[in-house]
Amino acid sequence: WDLVCSSQGLKPLSQSIFMSGILVGSFIWGLLSYRFGRKPMLSWCCLQLAVAGTSTIFAPTFVIYCGLRFVAAFGMAGIFLSSLTLMVEWTMTSRRAVTMTVVGCAFSAGQAALGGLAFALRDWRTLQLAASVPFFAISLISCFSLLISYYGLIFDLQSLGRDIFLLQALFGAVDFLGRATTALLLSFLGRRTIQAGSQAMAGLAILANMLVPQDLQTLRVVFAVLGKGCFGISLTCFTIYKAELFPTPVRMTADGILHTVGRLGAMMGPLILMSRQALPLLPPLLYGVISIASSLVVLFFLPETQGLPLPDTIQDLESQKSTAAQGNRQEAVTVESTSL
Repeated sequence: WDLVCSSQGLKPLSQSIFMSGILVGSFIWGLLSYRFGRKPMLSWCCLQLAVAGTSTIFAPTFVIYCGLRFVAAFGMAGIFLSSLTLMVEWTMTSRRAVTMTVVGCAFSAGQAALGGLAFALRDWRTLQLAASVPFFAISLISCFSLLISYYGLIFDLQSLGRDIFLLQALFGAVDFLGRATTALLLSFLGRRTIQAGSQAMAGLAILANMLVPQDLQTLRVVFAVLGKGCFGISLTCFTIYKAELFPTPVRMTADGILHTVGRLGAMMGPLILMSRQALPLLPPLLYGVISIASSLVVLFFLPETQGLPLPDTIQDLESQKSTAAQGNRQEAVTVESTSL
């Protein structure tokens, strides 16, 4: 579509349109899934993503392409919400961290394979078709194909230089290792500590990368990969943590609101990148500071939910808070008695 020169700014615009589809879908599917059930909405979203994703390769104009990507993203939001909520609700408390870690690793495996697939196919239409067709053959989510469809056209690795195919595979491999260790970390440190710590480390990696000169590409890649791994841990922990913070009657609605707010930030991300031509340091500065600030909010304002069952009512949630507070007081007394 000749997106060069004066039309070059349309590239990040298409990414924001994709994210806006997930934003709108997160809100709508959150309400529909609570009203009609998780499983029917999951099946419909898989079909919608398959049809819209496959139709994208036949788009004759950039406007139609963006419209189809919006529809595909709209369905993808429902897959995220319904599948993750179902897995959390179907899993026992003692196995929840391991289950969601495996799901996160499946996403990372798909991302790692994306580099090789994109290198082999080269043409974006063929790549889009390869990512969309599998959804016709499945009734449940295929995390591998979902991640290929998601990352295929929205990640821009060119700013790091070198081989973008190798970087994509490297990001996926490191992300896989980070997610694979999440279950072990959660069993020792708890949800709140891991969520806050991983976000803070990711923000620090972004800020550190901002200070590295452009000619030190290897060091820049190291910081970028470190930040990507920390975000992988954070996202895996988040899928568990958010489900444990809300009682069953409002869990799906709250999940939809959280995804809506999150996708609003994702939609703004590519738009912030447009400012780097005038202010090169502004995008990484904003990304790093926001990540660190959010980690402080998690650390000081959210409760710890490790080892607690999913709350079914508001009363259950209040009881858990009271139990946790009593446990903290008892721990303080024990420490004080031991010191004496």
